[in-house]
Amino acid sequence: MKQSVPRYGSIAAAIVVLAVIGGTLAYHYGPRLLGGPPVPVTQISPALAQQVVSDPNLPTAGNPAGAMTVVEFFDYRCPACRMMQPRLESLTAKDNRVRVVFKEWPIMGGISVTAARWALAAQWQGKYLPAHDALMALPASMNEPMMRTALAQAGIDMPRLARDLAAHERDIEAQLRQNQGDARRLGFPGTPSLVIGAATAPGALSEAQLQTLVNQANRHD
Repeated sequence: MKQSVPRYGSIAAAIVVLAVIGGTLAYHYGPRLLGGPPVPVTQISPALAQQVVSDPNLPTAGNPAGAMTVVEFFDYRCPACRMMQPRLESLTAKDNRVRVVFKEWPIMGGISVTAARWALAAQWQGKYLPAHDALMALPASMNEPMMRTALAQAGIDMPRLARDLAAHERDIEAQLRQNQGDARRLGFPGTPSLVIGAATAPGALSEAQLQTLVNQANRHD
């Protein structure tokens, strides 16, 4: 029986490629995930910051009348976005000035788009946040049956959700297009990405980094 001979050149090349990719990801996201070097903050115009949150129907958490707005662009299948979930909850619990605005940006496609649509449709029964929390608690490998079960357990009326998905399809798709357009205008590389006051910060921030940026934005206002 003839044995195959390993192609060490190809294997070495593949290792180099993986190392480059890994190094790039570590450079962009590693420090922020591990609480390393300062977050690369970019200042934007107050007009652009206001434009991002100009739609009064955007889903929110925290103090709806809060003087400081934190906008999160996220994907339900993004592991770093799930890391951000408790940090944002803790921030709003500790700082009554903060209003969090959620902007679905399902860049992973497929089931991520479905999850975003279902969460937005839950707004019409006043249950966006329970839907959001339920979907964020699922693993990245989530599928539609898992999503249906999680949403139903969170108190979402699933027959009504189906009706609202159909009745408000144009509004939902328009919101997703707007979110994507905003993310592109802001130059975000991926999820999660944040707008805090009139500053942007890509990547998963620690709770301390979030609070620091909120305090800095508040001093600038």
